[in-house]
Amino acid sequence: MDTLFANNDHNNQFFAQINNTFLDNDTLEPLSAFSGDKDKKVYTFGDDDRVLAGDTDWDQKIAFITVEFPDGDSSGFTGALISPFHILTVAHGLYNKEKGGLVDTNTIQVSLGQDGTERYYGTANATSYTYFTGYTDDSNWELKDGKWKPKSFNDDMAIITLDRNIGDLTGWFGYKYNNSDSYFSNTIVNTAGYPSDLADSWSWSDETVADVDLYLNSDPIIDVNQKTFEYKLDIAGGQSGSPVWQYFSDTGDRYIVGVHATGSTSSNGATRITQGKYNTIEDTIEEQERPFDRPDFVDYDDWFDTDYAYFRNDDTYLSSNYNSSLNISPGDDFTVRSVVRNNGTATYDGFYSIAPSINVSFYASDNEYISEYDYHLGDVSLSSIDPFDWEDAILSTDFPDIPSGDYYIGWLIDSNDALGEFEEFNNTGILDSFQLNVVA
Repeated sequence: MDTLFANNDHNNQFFAQINNTFLDNDTLEPLSAFSGDKDKKVYTFGDDDRVLAGDTDWDQKIAFITVEFPDGDSSGFTGALISPFHILTVAHGLYNKEKGGLVDTNTIQVSLGQDGTERYYGTANATSYTYFTGYTDDSNWELKDGKWKPKSFNDDMAIITLDRNIGDLTGWFGYKYNNSDSYFSNTIVNTAGYPSDLADSWSWSDETVADVDLYLNSDPIIDVNQKTFEYKLDIAGGQSGSPVWQYFSDTGDRYIVGVHATGSTSSNGATRITQGKYNTIEDTIEEQERPFDRPDFVDYDDWFDTDYAYFRNDDTYLSSNYNSSLNISPGDDFTVRSVVRNNGTATYDGFYSIAPSINVSFYASDNEYISEYDYHLGDVSLSSIDPFDWEDAILSTDFPDIPSGDYYIGWLIDSNDALGEFEEFNNTGILDSFQLNVVA
């Protein structure tokens, strides 16, 4: 996937630590600082040329990334897959001296190809990240107007290591360098990222999802420096870390040559992939072992905010689209439908030569917390589900003898814990807009 050109640049040294990896590099003259992905700063030139990327053969390789800094402030930015489990992005998405320093690896969430609130490829977690100390070193930071700000973006580049080989399913970008400054002069480059100013909602939490879209534009490089280049690509906060790539129409190949890092009223700029950075990226990828792929079963309606689940008595259906009441008595025909989705990168966890079945257990509960201690209605066994695919789990049974009252109907996916998943606490589904009235 990679292209090597010249070989006369500085090769960076590599230092490993427990959670984060530091890459030593020097610093050069600064570019104009661009602070804070969350500030909705916009740098456009003339007409705003950003357009929705839409469905392409590469949009699923670009990720919306969210983190939380030590001071509690959250930030969103962009990155791109450059291997089955590595994201290339900016260091300033992971380090900010003003916000307390480095983010905790556990706060990093990566959503490839996010489209609005839809995260078709689920969310991947980080196991570690790598960055260049030329950006994070104290010598690169200064107090300006009472706030710590970086002097230079020459080394504003980082690599996030993911907990899954999601690139085996989405593909990934190639990347390259060229030591010749003249090679890049007036070269057309492209970038795509998640701008905050065009987002329908630039906020997120454990319960809510940011409503963001991927935007694309292209323009020529207007100035080339040893470790950066500048352009008048239209950019806003959130697009930091966006891949800046060349497209070769004769082969259809795309190669990242830098990551968008900085903006100003005169030009925007990228941190360039030099030979030294290229070599370090190569070494980092080669030295890290591939992660272990697993499934991750979720309730389809809960993940996509849809309404496919229902229950019925004979021919009377009740779903979140029909908030009427339904009475039922023990012994009556009863059918409940749920939809199970696999957000993981494997059909099963690899400990089995044949994938075990996925058990879905249905319950009636007098509260909205579904557990094995509620009234058990029955089980459905599903065969394996491919990554990012779904299956119906439909239970048809005689309604059991339980006390009269109003009950929520819900289900537990992989209820017997037969399969190891990326997340073990997201296996619950419920029809919580209404209750079933049991008349004993």
